Amino acid sequence: MTPDSVTEGSVCKQDWTRALRYKKPIIPVLAAPDAEMPFRLEPRQRIDFTSAYDPALAQLRQHLTWMDSPAGQLQALKHRLTDAQRDLPRAAPEQQPRIQDDIAELQRQIAQQQSVIDNPQAAEQRVQQSIDRGLERVRQPEKPVSKETQTKFINPPPLIAPTWFQDRHVETQLIGDFLKDDALRLMTVVGRGGIGKSAIVCRLLRSLESGQLPDDGGPLPIDGIVYLSDARSFRRVNVPDLYASLTQLLPDETRRKLDLVYKNPQATTRQTMEALLAAFPHGRTVVLLDNFESEIDTETGRLNNADLREAIRAVLEFSAHGIKIIITTRVSPGELALVEPSRQRRVNLGKGLEYPYAENILRAMDPDGKIGVRDATAADLALARERTRGNPRALENLFGILSADRETSLQDFLDNTAKLQPDRVVTAFVGEAFNSLDLTAQLVMQALAIYRFPVPPPAVDYLLQPLITGVDSQPVLGRLVDMHFAVRHGWAYSLGQIGREYAEGLISEGASSLQERAEEWFKMEFGQAPTANDKGSPTQPKVFVSYAWGDDSSESGRQREFIVDGLCTRLEAENWEVGRDKKLTQYGDRISRLMKAISRAELVIVVLSEKYLRSPYCVAELYGIYQRALGEEDEFLDHIIPLALEDARIESWEDRLEVARYWQAKYRKMEKEVKKSPDLFGSKDFELYKSMKDWNNNVSVMLSYVNDTLHPRGFDEVAKDDFSALRQMLQSKHTRKARA
Repeated sequence: MTPDSVTEGSVCKQDWTRALRYKKPIIPVLAAPDAEMPFRLEPRQRIDFTSAYDPALAQLRQHLTWMDSPAGQLQALKHRLTDAQRDLPRAAPEQQPRIQDDIAELQRQIAQQQSVIDNPQAAEQRVQQSIDRGLERVRQPEKPVSKETQTKFINPPPLIAPTWFQDRHVETQLIGDFLKDDALRLMTVVGRGGIGKSAIVCRLLRSLESGQLPDDGGPLPIDGIVYLSDARSFRRVNVPDLYASLTQLLPDETRRKLDLVYKNPQATTRQTMEALLAAFPHGRTVVLLDNFESEIDTETGRLNNADLREAIRAVLEFSAHGIKIIITTRVSPGELALVEPSRQRRVNLGKGLEYPYAENILRAMDPDGKIGVRDATAADLALARERTRGNPRALENLFGILSADRETSLQDFLDNTAKLQPDRVVTAFVGEAFNSLDLTAQLVMQALAIYRFPVPPPAVDYLLQPLITGVDSQPVLGRLVDMHFAVRHGWAYSLGQIGREYAEGLISEGASSLQERAEEWFKMEFGQAPTANDKGSPTQPKVFVSYAWGDDSSESGRQREFIVDGLCTRLEAENWEVGRDKKLTQYGDRISRLMKAISRAELVIVVLSEKYLRSPYCVAELYGIYQRALGEEDEFLDHIIPLALEDARIESWEDRLEVARYWQAKYRKMEKEVKKSPDLFGSKDFELYKSMKDWNNNVSVMLSYVNDTLHPRGFDEVAKDDFSALRQMLQSKHTRKARA
C-alpha cells in the first residue's frame, strides 16, 4: 500500500463517514476485486464495476432510480436503523439514550413508510382527510380574548420569546422607559442578525398585552399594539399595512372617514398620516416595525420607500398624538436619526449574552442532559459562548447541530470551528445544522420557508403532498421544535429569520408550483378553495399587471399606484385572478422570476408611464412578451391590454425615437464598459447587457405596435366609469382566447 493510496483511502473514509452523519444514502461501488466493504457500510448493496462496465453502469442507473422510489426510501431508513443498532452497544453510556431515541424515531418512520408502500391509496386518503380537518379548524373563528388581556393587538407577533430568555434587563428597561415617556415617538433597536432584537421587543410587548412590563417593571397601560414585520408574507412594513392595521383600533365611523382620505388620489402621504395620527390624540399605541433592514439602503442609510419615509417623519413631527414606533433592524436608518432627534431613542445590541446567561441558555435547552450540554464542563460552555459571541440564535443553532448529529459532541464541534470567522458564525452554524437533518426534515423546513408565516401541520402536508407520498409533518415539526430549528405558535409553526433565509436559498427556481400551492392554501384557509376541476376556467381567469412600481413619492407616482390599486380591486371583485408585484414578490425574492412570469402570461395589462419607458425591468417584461410573439404584431398585441398615463409619450414617431435613443445610449455605455472590463461584470449584469442589445433595436417597433392600438390614455380616461374601457378590452380578449 503506497502513501498515496493511504491518503486517498483516508479522504474516501471522510466522505462516506460524513455522508452517514448527514443521513445521505450511500451506494458502494466496487472498483477493485480485492477491495473490502467497510464494516459500517454493511449490508448496503454494492455495484460491481470490476468486470463488465456497461452492465454495471446500467445497474447503477437502475439503483439510483429505485432509491428515489418509496421502496428505496424505506431501505435507506432501514440502513440508518441498522447503523444505529450497531452503534448502540459500542457507545459510551451517556450517548446511549440519544441513540435509543434515534432508533425509536427510525422505527416509527419505517412503520409509516411501510404502510405507505402497502396501501398508497389509504395513505393519500389519510393525508387528504388530515388537510380537510385542518382547513376546518383554521377557518373557525378565533376564541374571544382572555379577560386577563387588557390591550387590543393587531396581527400576530413575528415571534414568541423562548421560555429560556435570559438577561437583557438593561435593554428591556430602556424600551420600557421609552414607552412611558409621552414626549418620545421612535425607538430603534439595532443589532446583528440573531442577536435577539425581535425577542426582546416581542417579549416586552407580549407582557404589555396584559398591562404589565416584564421583569417586575410595573404596570403600564397600553391602548393597542400593531405588529408589522418584513419577515412574513402579509402585514409587512409599508404604509398601506400600517394604515390598515392602525385603523382597526378605531371606531367604525372614524375608520370610514379615514378611508375616504386614504383613497383620495390628491392626498399626499403626509396628509393621510396626519389625519390618522389625529385619530389618536392621546393614550399609548405601540407599532412594531420588525426586520426593518429590508427598507433601508445599506450604503446610504436612507429608506427605499418614499411613502414610508414620509409616514415615519409625520409620526415624529406631528403635534401631540399617542402613536409610538419601535423599529428592529440590522442596519441603522441614519436618515431618520436626523428627524426630531430629541423625540427618539436608540438601543444598540452590539454584544451577545455574557456569562452566565449564554451558558444558562445552553443548559436550559438540554433539560434531560441527552445532548451532553447540560452537564458539559464550565470551560467548554465558556468556549461555546466565546465562539458564538453569545449570540442567542447561534446558541440555538449550536444546540440544533448537536441534536441532529449524535456523533458530534460539544467538544468535537468546538474543535472543528476553531478557525471560523466570528462574523459568519450564525450563518455557518445554520448551514451545518440544516445539512445534519434528514431529507424529510429539510423539505419541511423549506415548506415553512415558502409559507413565511406560521402555519399548521396540514398546511405543510398540503405543500409537500406532491413530493412525499403519505406525508405526515406533525412529528417532524415536533422534532424541529425540540432541536430549535422551528418555533411553535400554538398549533402553527414557523422558522426563525436566519433559518428561513438559509432554507429559502436552497429552494430551486423550478419550485414555482410550490409557491402556487402555498397561495392556494391561504385561499382555502380564507374560504376560497379552488375546485378539483379548476384549471384556469373562464370563470377564474388570470391577468398580470406590468407597471413601474416601487416609487410613489411624486404626484405621477401616486396616480400610477392609485390606478393600479383601483384597477386590481375592481378586477378581483369580478373574480379575476390578478398577478402583480405586491402579490408575487416579497423582499428577498428574485425580480427576474416576476419578469419571467409576466413575459409568459397569456394576458398582461401594460400600464405605460415615463418611468415604465425608462425602467430596464419594465422594458424587459415588454420585450419578453414581444419575443414570445416572435415579433409578430398581431400575436404581440393579442397578449397585452395597454393603457397610457399622461407622462407616457409614445404618440408620435419623435416620442418613440426619443425612447429608442435613450436605450441606445444606455446600451452603448454598457457595451463600452463590458469590453473594457468583462471580468468585472456579474452574470445577471451580463444578461442585462445582452438583453438590452436586443430591445434597444426593437423598442421603437414595440411602442409603435402599442400606439397603433386604441386604448385609454390619461388618468381620467383610464379610470372613467370604473375602468369600463379597460375591463371591456380585457373581457373581449379573454373570451376570444377561451373560444380558440
